[in-house]
Amino acid sequence: MPLGSPLGRGFGSSYKGGYPSPPLRTGSSAPLNPDKIKRVYEGKLSAIIDSVILLEVANALRKLGIKDVEDVILAILSLPIRVEEITKEEITQAIRNSSLSPYDSLHYIVSKRAKAKIISADKDFDSTGERIDPCSFTS
Repeated sequence: MPLGSPLGRGFGSSYKGGYPSPPLRTGSSAPLNPDKIKRVYEGKLSAIIDSVILLEVANALRKLGIKDVEDVILAILSLPIRVEEITKEEITQAIRNSSLSPYDSLHYIVSKRAKAKIISADKDFDSTGERIDPCSFTS
């Protein structure tokens, strides 16, 4: 999802330059300002996520005992967020990268393809030089 996770770790957000407002992509453990979510909803802030993030969010919600996981995922999907699909090549490339976990590596690879930055509280992304902390993100 494009947005630092209001739900917990697992969202990785990215933003691309060249938009009137920078877009988001998700992967964070810190809540994202509700105003950012509103701006995404209004189309004032472009956002992308990769398809794996939705599963990561669903898994985190289940671990937290949230019962309406499907409703939350459907709510995320109702936002005007572009969902990037994953290729087989990107999966194997992510597995070969030993500097990040396979999941983080996959998010990074997709963000590079989409020419997006990663908005995440996960400091593991610092090694990429592409991380923006969701608590300090301004648009």
